Amino acid sequence: MSQYYFDDHIIQGGTIDGTPIGQTTPAAGSFTTLTATTSMTVPTILDGYSTTATAAGTTTLTASSNYHQFFTGTTTQTVKMPVTSTLTLGQDYRIVNNSTGVVTVTSSGDNSIVAMVPGSECILTCILLTGTTAASWDIKYGGIGSVTGTGGMVLATSPTLVTPALGTPSGGTLTSCTGLPTGGVTMAATAKILGRATAGAGVAEEIAVTGSGNVVLATSPTLVTPVLGAATGTSLATTGSISGTMDEIIQAASDTLTAAEVKGTIISNYGQGAGDNLQTLPTAAEGMNFIGVCGTAQAAHYFRFQADTNDKVYLNGVAGADNGSVSIAVPVVGSSIVFYTFQTGAGVYDWGAITVSGLWTAV
Repeated sequence: MSQYYFDDHIIQGGTIDGTPIGQTTPAAGSFTTLTATTSMTVPTILDGYSTTATAAGTTTLTASSNYHQFFTGTTTQTVKMPVTSTLTLGQDYRIVNNSTGVVTVTSSGDNSIVAMVPGSECILTCILLTGTTAASWDIKYGGIGSVTGTGGMVLATSPTLVTPALGTPSGGTLTSCTGLPTGGVTMAATAKILGRATAGAGVAEEIAVTGSGNVVLATSPTLVTPVLGAATGTSLATTGSISGTMDEIIQAASDTLTAAEVKGTIISNYGQGAGDNLQTLPTAAEGMNFIGVCGTAQAAHYFRFQADTNDKVYLNGVAGADNGSVSIAVPVVGSSIVFYTFQTGAGVYDWGAITVSGLWTAV
C-alpha cells in the first residue's frame, strides 16, 4: 500500500469505507469525495521534517513547511513563523533545538516569541489568522533533552533555586546574599576587604575580632569602654575626667633620658649608691613632663637633671644658663620636683621646673 498525502501529512495505508486507499496522490488540501458519513481508518500519519544547520541566520517558515523543524550546529539561528493569514487555525509546528546555540523564534512581524536554549523544543499553534505578533501563536515550551536536579523549569527572571550546586560562576552580584564563606575566597589584585589595609591578590582570610557591637569606621565613632593600649595621636579632646597611672622609671645611676621617658612619668633615684647621679634630659620639645623624686637618701652625692646644649631650665620662674642643671645636693626621701616644657620661640622649647619639696637649686 502506498502513501497518501492530506493537508501536508502523509497517510501510510488505511481504508475509506472499507476500501484501501489508492495508489495515486491527490492534490494536497482535502478529500473532495468524503462525506459526513464516510468511514475512514488511518493507522499511521507521518509528519514531514526538515533539518537546518544553525549559521547565525534566519529560517523563514511558510504554510507548506514541514511540521518538524530540527536545528543542529554550534551557533545561533532565528526562526520566523509563517504569516498567519496563510494558515489554518490550529495548524502547528514543532521546533527542536539540537544545536549548542540559542534558537530564537519570532512572529512574521519579527516579534520575539521564545528564545530556545540548547536541548529544548517547543510546539507553536496558530490561534489567530490576523496580526503579525506573538499574540497569534500559542506556545508549549519544554522537552529539555538533558536535565539535572528536580523541580520546575528555571527561567531567566527571578528564579528560586533550592540548594543548587553552582559550580564556578563566571560573574554575578552577591551583595544581598547571606551565609557567605569566611575563608577560601580568592581576591583579585585590586580588591580590598575589611581588615586588610591595602589591596592585594590572595585568599581572603577570616578577620580576627575583639569586643562586641558594630564595626568601627574612621569618622566620629562612639566607643564603649574600650581598652586603647598604647595609643598615639595628635590630640585628645574629652568631656569627662581621665584616670590612669604614671610609670615610674628607676634611675639609680647616671644616664641619658629618652623623649619617651619624660612624658608623664616619675624619674626616681631609688637605689642610688655611693656616687653622683646625673640624668641628662633630651632636647626640649612640646608635650614633655615628668616628676623627679628621691626614693633613696644620699648624704654625700647629688641627684641632678641637666638640660640639653641649647636648652635652659627655668627653676621656679628663674632662667638658668643653656645646658644648665637643677640639682639636690643631699637627696632626702620624698624630695620632689616637677619638670615640663614650654615654647620660648619659633619651634623652640625650654624646660620649666617647680619645686614640690626639698632643696633643689640651679647649677
